[in-house]
Amino acid sequence: MIPQYLDRIRKTDRIYGKLVKTEDAWEIHGEPQVVQLAKKLFPGCKGEGRGVARFYATKRILADLNWLMMRYPLEIENQNDWEKAYQKTVAHVKKRIEISQRPIKLDNPAGFNGELREFQKEGLAFLMHNRRALLADSMGLGKTVIALSWLAQINQYPVLIVVPPHLVKQWESETKKFLNAVKVEPSENHIIRPNNELTYH
Repeated sequence: MIPQYLDRIRKTDRIYGKLVKTEDAWEIHGEPQVVQLAKKLFPGCKGEGRGVARFYATKRILADLNWLMMRYPLEIENQNDWEKAYQKTVAHVKKRIEISQRPIKLDNPAGFNGELREFQKEGLAFLMHNRRALLADSMGLGKTVIALSWLAQINQYPVLIVVPPHLVKQWESETKKFLNAVKVEPSENHIIRPNNELTYH
């Protein structure tokens, strides 16, 4: 069972434009109202004038794009590219639904020098399938540890970690402890401090 926004698009005589796949993006060449809606709907959407909207080809965006085309059908230039992307999105959405209904767990990733608790393994699995998630557990439940295990799991460096100034040393220490295979740059040159002339109320 998939959500309604991923229903197959029905054929219709009324077409509002064309959907084109480029190397890493989708482009809508269409009527101004559809292009403007796409520019509001899709993060980072760009375009030339009122007739073109260009946006990244991600699974999350494709789900919204399918929803848009259910209301404003577009001619799909390359049906094979669309079908592959659609199937990946459906699999991704089904997995997210499964995780929300019955949480799964991921074991300690390679390169992570620690032992995750059971609820932290669930947190790591959730982050892996929800890249835009906000980790907001209560204090003391190990948000730092889960975040570092996530970094070990994705294994894509370099990484920029932005924290309040009073937590910089703690993050340096925890990063060295749990990810000793990565290099932690000295932080003193990277701390942004408030100007002394500013006042806070």
